[in-house]
Amino acid sequence: MFDLDSAIEAWRRRMLAAGIDRPVRDELESHLREETERRMRAGASPAEAFQCAVSHLGRAESLRAEFDNAGCLTGIPLKTALWLLIGISFAVGAALLPRVWSGKLGLLLYAHILTLTAGYAAAFLTGGFGIVYVCWRWFGLLSPQRLCSLNRAVLVFTGVSGALTGAGLLLGFLWSGQNHGHYIVGDPREIGGIGEVLWLAAFWTIQRSRRAGSRITMLLSISGNLVVSVAWFGAGALTHGPRSFWLLNLLIGIHLLFLAGAIPARTTAPASA
Repeated sequence: MFDLDSAIEAWRRRMLAAGIDRPVRDELESHLREETERRMRAGASPAEAFQCAVSHLGRAESLRAEFDNAGCLTGIPLKTALWLLIGISFAVGAALLPRVWSGKLGLLLYAHILTLTAGYAAAFLTGGFGIVYVCWRWFGLLSPQRLCSLNRAVLVFTGVSGALTGAGLLLGFLWSGQNHGHYIVGDPREIGGIGEVLWLAAFWTIQRSRRAGSRITMLLSISGNLVVSVAWFGAGALTHGPRSFWLLNLLIGIHLLFLAGAIPARTTAPASA
């Protein structure tokens, strides 16, 4: 009887012997399991599916050379998202500057709005990596190197968005203390921001602990966009009226679609001798 877990453990030992580091082994194992499950759903036996998945990944020596040359941390998704975040932050900052010059907006409130907006934008970009993951899976473009790049990008942007959102909240507390006499007023946007920071902190901790595989990480990144949608547009709708609810519903619907696309059908392993 073929034992998939034992086969994967033997495969991991071969990867270790080839000098592939544990983080990369974890990424490759996640990809190996997904490819094995996909082939089993297509009708292959567990043993056949596993062997084909191993062949699809390639030999340990070749994989190490590819990862050494690719440089996961300098992948295109991360670079693209960083430039997008810089562009969004610059555009928001430039749009608010005339109000600062005219005296309608103080520097503290300006910094609060700019930092919090950048944090929410970074959180949305984090979920965008999960959407890219789903699209690459749909079109058969998901390679171990690309999966590694996406995982690194999600980890980096979770930290960036958490730091920016936390800083934006802190600046907002200081502004509230100066203008209202108390730091926390219980505003829906304030509560949404606190919830977003708590979510990002929990998500970052899960990633750092490496307790979740790549698929779960991508599912959580897309789910995080539901959290930030409620924290940003949902709280805004409660504060300014229902005009933002249509956008909130649209965002929720789109992300639920991609969440469904990221969840594979349940695998029923055929019996093997």
